[in-house]
Amino acid sequence: LLCLVCQLAEAWQLFVGPGGDGDAQPNSTLLQGLRVGDPVELKLRYPASLRLHDVEFLHDVNIDDAVFEHSVDLTECRFIGRLSARDTTIKGAFRLDESSFDGIDPDYRKGKRKPVIDLHGVVVDGGLFADRVTVFGRVRMKWARIGATLRARGLQIHPRSAEAGEDDKDVALDCSHARIGGPLDLRAYDPKGARPGKSHRRTV
Repeated sequence: LLCLVCQLAEAWQLFVGPGGDGDAQPNSTLLQGLRVGDPVELKLRYPASLRLHDVEFLHDVNIDDAVFEHSVDLTECRFIGRLSARDTTIKGAFRLDESSFDGIDPDYRKGKRKPVIDLHGVVVDGGLFADRVTVFGRVRMKWARIGATLRARGLQIHPRSAEAGEDDKDVALDCSHARIGGPLDLRAYDPKGARPGKSHRRTV
């Protein structure tokens, strides 16, 4: 997956060239139904919309410090490990709808667990959408900047740590110092039509 995404990014840069049209719009990249067996670490500037649907990641996904010129969709994906997007810039929307995060850390022995979703300092010019997301672990969004709506209807967070929620250092959902430019919607999910197997409640 890393090689494929990097090749697509490099191909677009070669197509546009250093004096290319900055307003040119590349097609979106859609990858669907994959199973990624290696850890993913993307530290690049990606020019197109990146859409990953129904992808299973068997290890951590790290996109720290990456810059995405358009939207990023990670919908209906399963993350066995963690998702880290610290100080990442997304100039479109960021969608995580219906994804699940198991938060398994094979290196964990004793002490504090790392956040399963770490969006510390992330900058999203569009909205952040995480409807019906299930997380087994902690979610961190300290110093995040969301330019539009933050919507997480039906969000479920199940901290693994027994100390979660007992002090400020180990909370289930930490949005300290975050700035949200649009509405904040954390309502329980109320679908227009019944969908068997889907949760209709919000749990933290």
